[in-house]
Parts: sequence; structure tokens; C-alpha cells
Amino acid sequence: MKTNLRPPAVPLVTVDPYFNIWSNANHLYDAETIHWTGTHNGMVGLAVIDGTVWRFMGGKDRRSDFKSLDAPALQQTNLNVEPLSSVYTFEGGGITLTIDFTTPLLMDNLDILSRPATYVTINAVSNDGNKHEVQIYYDFTAELCVDVPIQEVVASRNNLEDGSQVLRIGTEKQAVLKRKGDNIRIDWGYACLVTPSSTAADTMIGSTSLRDQFINSQQLPVEDDTNFPRAIEDDMPVLATVIDYGTVGVKEQSHYLVLAYEDKLSIEYFHKQLPGYWARKG
Repeated sequence: MKTNLRPPAVPLVTVDPYFNIWSNANHLYDAETIHWTGTHNGMVGLAVIDGTVWRFMGGKDRRSDFKSLDAPALQQTNLNVEPLSSVYTFEGGGITLTIDFTTPLLMDNLDILSRPATYVTINAVSNDGNKHEVQIYYDFTAELCVDVPIQEVVASRNNLEDGSQVLRIGTEKQAVLKRKGDNIRIDWGYACLVTPSSTAADTMIGSTSLRDQFINSQQLPVEDDTNFPRAIEDDMPVLATVIDYGTVGVKEQSHYLVLAYEDKLSIEYFHKQLPGYWARKG
């Protein structure tokens, strides 16, 4: 049943108490996205429509060391929160964008239930009958993999056997399963941004300055940021991708990203450290 309920915080990534991202704003672009403890787990989404850059996620209400992004916001026209998905709809520049955050917590399939992944599907379609050139920029910050901002991180990239691009970021000092208690964030393992091989995309390891560079040039730099290890409070690192939708008409076009967390070991059970159920077979 669909309702007009706007929950106090909209679930975006809901894998577990460590790997989760929420929006506590009326619009996805009104404020930074957060961890359930209230600290920032920042994400930014930008859409280029016929050469004009629009913002649909994040980029406002930043901390004092960040400046707001100089891009107008698309109009958010709908939000539908379902058991496994939160779906936003935006309009602007002759395009309707639908952003679907799905975490497949399927109770009848433990392998999928335990998979530390959220799927972000972005659909674009013309709403004025004309054809438009569309690109989508997405990034998330290294806040996802640290407990406190003084911790240093490292980042890397590799390709899966099927050609999917994987960007990874995690703490340099991997204190696996060393923290316990409330009001803490994970600081071991690696946050991952996966772009499937079926999607034509550029990917980049960089910093939050990528966002302004992309707004100005509509391109990513040629080379990854290699200034690692560094504390995330020192030029906040991000993992970013730009997907080229090409010419979008009245036929909807769709691409997806995977946000994942490779925690290496998930639990200590009777003094034995164990991986997640999804990784039980290696």
C-alpha cells in the first residue's frame, strides 16, 4: 500500500548497523546524508541535462569546512518508501529522474539477505517529448569507513572478472573487530563503489573538490588522487563515477550502481572471528 508518509529519516542504505545511510531532510538535496548515529555519511548526486548541471542529492547544509555546491536543485516531485526500497522522483530540464535505493533483505534467501550491498538504480526519461543529453555524477565520502575523522584511509581500484569497475576505500590500520559499544562507526574493511560492466562510466578516486570540478567542466580528472594514506579531515576523499546516458527520449533509460561494504570479518563468536554468511565459502 502506498501512502504519503514522509518518515523522520528516509532509509537509503540499510545493510546493517555499521553500513547504513539515511536522509533526514524533506528533500534529498536539502542536507547531507547521515549514519544512524547522526554523523555524516556523505553522498552527492548531480545530473547534467543538455549542458546544465543540476543537484538531486546532498551538497547543502555542509559543515563549515565545506562550501555548498553551486548547482540548482531538481524539483523533487515524489518519495515512495517501500519495505526494501526508497524511491525518489525529480523533474527538471525536460527530464524525469527516478532514484531507487534497494537493499534486498529477502528473508527467504539468506545468501542475498546477508549480502552487504545496496543497489542504486537511476532511470531517466524525457517528460517534454524532446531528446536530451544526460549524464549522472555520483559519489560517496570516506566517512563510510571510519569512526572518527582523524583516522587515515587508503584507496584502490580493480576490475572484476566480468569487467565491472570497483573502487575501494578503508582505514590504513585495519583494527578488525576491535570496537564495540554504541554510537560507533565501522573502521575496518572497505567501502566499495561498483559500476557494472554493462554501464559506460568513468570512475575516479579523488576528494570533495571533484564536485566543483565536475560542475565547472562536466568531466572527471584523468588520474586518480594518490595522496594516501591521509586522514579524512585532510581533503575529504571520495569515490566517484559519471555515467553517460547519451541521448534520452521518451523511452526510459536505466543504469545502476552497487554500494557495498567488504568488512573482511563480521563477528566474534565464542572467541572465534568469522566472516559474514555471504562469504562463508570464500
